Parts: sequence; C-alpha cells; structure tokens
Amino acid sequence: MGFSYFCRGGGGGFCARRRFAKKINQVFPLCRNFQRSCGYDVVILPFYWRERFIHEHQMTEAYEDYPLPIGHGQTISQPTTVMIMVQAMELKKTDKVLEVGSGSGWCAAIMSKLCKEVVTTEIVPELAEFAEKNIAKLKIKNVKIINWDGSKGYEIDAPYNK
Repeated sequence: MGFSYFCRGGGGGFCARRRFAKKINQVFPLCRNFQRSCGYDVVILPFYWRERFIHEHQMTEAYEDYPLPIGHGQTISQPTTVMIMVQAMELKKTDKVLEVGSGSGWCAAIMSKLCKEVVTTEIVPELAEFAEKNIAKLKIKNVKIINWDGSKGYEIDAPYNK
C-alpha cells in the first residue's frame, strides 16, 4: 500500500502534495514501523497538520520534507524527523510530557493525540504566542505552552513521564 492518502488535505497545492506522497512512499518501511507502534492515524498527523503551523506565505512548502523557518532563527522540523522522534518516545495515553522548545506548537499538537498532557516551554515570547494561537485554533485542550527557558526544566508541573 502506498501513501497516496497524503495527497488529500488543504494547502500546499496538488503538485506539492503529490511530490510529498512520492517521498513518503520512499520511506514507507519507516512509516510502516511507525504505524505498528502508534496506529495509522498518527502516521497521518505529522504530514496533514503541518500546514496549520506555518506562515501563510509558506503554504506551497507545507508538504515538503524539510524544515521551514518560523521566525526568530527557529524552524519547524521536517515531518520524517518528527515521526522518528515521536515514535522513539513510545508515548502512552497516561503520559505527561515536557517538551523544550515549542516553536510553532506542531510537535506538541501531535503528541497531544498520543498522551494525557503536554507541557511545552518556549524561550522566545513571540514563538510562545504563535504556538498558543496555533493550538487554540485547533481547540487542543491538553497542551500547556509556557514562555520559559526550558533548559532549566520546568518543575512547576512536574513530575513528567517523558
């Protein structure tokens, strides 16, 4: 089975989605392993939602498998990188996760579908605000974004499972 399913969705344009689906077919063994450990819907999330966490002028690049700038010298990760990271975490529905570096909120949104709660810190105030707006637009309730230097940890909401 190929991943032509990724051609569906808004933003980015048909050609970009088709090129991206082709790339996903190339990494299909990786996707299949991810699917086994997390479930099919999760395989879709890293690719489908990215368009909602980037700037409007980047929509034609939403389906490309490379990082995109989100401002302040930061980027939103490429989808395959996020897929590998989330898989490696082996999240459970009961987990509480501390993420350092919210960025646009995209990875936190993905993890929110797999665990009980995500607490994510972002040192850049403008990015923390950007992430909060993105999470709010999707009405995600189990993500807490804190404007804080996460390199110091965040003990207020501890303990965390991951």
